[in-house]
Amino acid sequence: MNTAHADSSRAWTLAGLLATLAGLGVGHLAAAFAAPRAAPLSALSDAVIAVVPLEVSHWFIELVGTLDKPLLIAGLAVGVAVAGAGIGRLRRTRPWPARAAVVGFALIGAAAAVTRPGLGAAAAVP
Repeated sequence: MNTAHADSSRAWTLAGLLATLAGLGVGHLAAAFAAPRAAPLSALSDAVIAVVPLEVSHWFIELVGTLDKPLLIAGLAVGVAVAGAGIGRLRRTRPWPARAAVVGFALIGAAAAVTRPGLGAAAAVP
């Protein structure tokens, strides 16, 4: 068995995960100084809430109560981390699609932040 190949895939996956977590951390730190609602996971969760049908939102709130927003943010954090790990793994063999995915995620995050009421274009920075 060729263990160098498997180790390399794991290393790229870990690199993608760590880069994603670092990016989220820097984004949240930047938002703390500018506009806390522009923090990546906060802006993304607000955007999800805005597009989810009210019936689904009410059902989820009835199901989990006041844990609705923390669970949404935790789920988004896991999803973003898994996606980052996947992009890192993709980067090993297909660098251009991985770069495009990173740009796509950055644009999604920026759009989520700038479309929140009361936040302007500067909210895209975090």
